[in-house]
Amino acid sequence: MGASTTTLSFSQKRYLNYTDYCMHNIAWKSLFNWVVKMRANSHRILGGLGVVFLVLIYYYLQWGNLETFVASIDHCDALFCDFSRVFYKMGETIFSQKIPSRGFYYSPFAAIFFSLWGFQPPITALITWGITQLILLVGMFLCWLPVMQKSQPYFGPAYLFLLLTAFPVLHNFKWGQLITLHI
Repeated sequence: MGASTTTLSFSQKRYLNYTDYCMHNIAWKSLFNWVVKMRANSHRILGGLGVVFLVLIYYYLQWGNLETFVASIDHCDALFCDFSRVFYKMGETIFSQKIPSRGFYYSPFAAIFFSLWGFQPPITALITWGITQLILLVGMFLCWLPVMQKSQPYFGPAYLFLLLTAFPVLHNFKWGQLITLHI
């Protein structure tokens, strides 16, 4: 691939060509197998995307925008309220204070975990925390995916619907809590 074959013997050149050939075929076979699996599960994928689309439409009709969602879920008017008031502050001060910040009732490991966001500016930390929340939610769905693929075809979209409409998950997005790590 990237090696110069001018100084190699004939058998070494043949070996490199054969290796390149095998690697090329393995890559194409893997891609082909992935496409075959996706086509076999296309009804499940489309069902899942349909569920996500319908839930998002419902949420749009219910709240209209993010500010209305934040105001209607609970008393704090800030998005990721717990994160910005407690977790972010603990992440900022974990290495400079001897006591936890007010309202922080988690382990020292959690405080060190939040230090990943503590060095970022507040707005950037909120954005990356929101992305982390989405990744954890997708991970929570994907960890059950093998079980759902062995079950009835409607279990996957039903579980996805229940996951997206569960109040603890909505509360997680409103407050910026750790519910997806606990479940």
